[in-house]
Amino acid sequence: MSDSFGRSKKRDPEEIRFSRREKHRNAYHRYFENYTEKKVPRKNGKGTRIVRVYTGEYYKHEMPDDEWKKLKIVYGLSYLLAVAALILGMSRNALSNYTKFMALLGMIAILMSGWILFVLLSYLPAGRKLTIGEFKATNKPLITASLAGAISMGILSLSSILSLIFVKDVGYELFNAAIYALGGLLLLLIWRKENKIQYERVPNENCVPKTEEDFIM
Repeated sequence: MSDSFGRSKKRDPEEIRFSRREKHRNAYHRYFENYTEKKVPRKNGKGTRIVRVYTGEYYKHEMPDDEWKKLKIVYGLSYLLAVAALILGMSRNALSNYTKFMALLGMIAILMSGWILFVLLSYLPAGRKLTIGEFKATNKPLITASLAGAISMGILSLSSILSLIFVKDVGYELFNAAIYALGGLLLLLIWRKENKIQYERVPNENCVPKTEEDFIM
């Protein structure tokens, strides 16, 4: 923040605390979206505890269980092979790997790989019937992250080919371009498969609890 003269102005500590509380509150409500919650007494009579019941719609696809399990294995293996391709390409003794530009592209690809991993850690353990919070944390983020990862690998592959203008290690550069392209195709496979899955909204059989006893199930 700055004043009318362009000088930086320190934020009020209370304003900072309020901003942090707001961020925490927003994150909390996003995580527990469509949950009904209530404070109920503990069984031992000491204090209360928060009990939450999901009362929103579920998101579900009609894929059979065996296909669903196979798809998760495909996602996991495709991701691991793509990361292996990225590491192999960046660790090889190719002259282009010593340029700042390729190092920057490699760092971007690593960040995209970390993003995909973060999403997969939520996606792979999830069931076939998802709450709205689980759906928002898995389906769309995986589509976006895998596409971003595929694009970053594709740019690495193209840059390896273009580097032949400046270097003469044709074998090294073409091999790097090939394995980067392979990694990008594997991530593109995740994007394509997840993009084709059709989810439908399923009504929730849980009613909004009206009494304290309804929360204790």
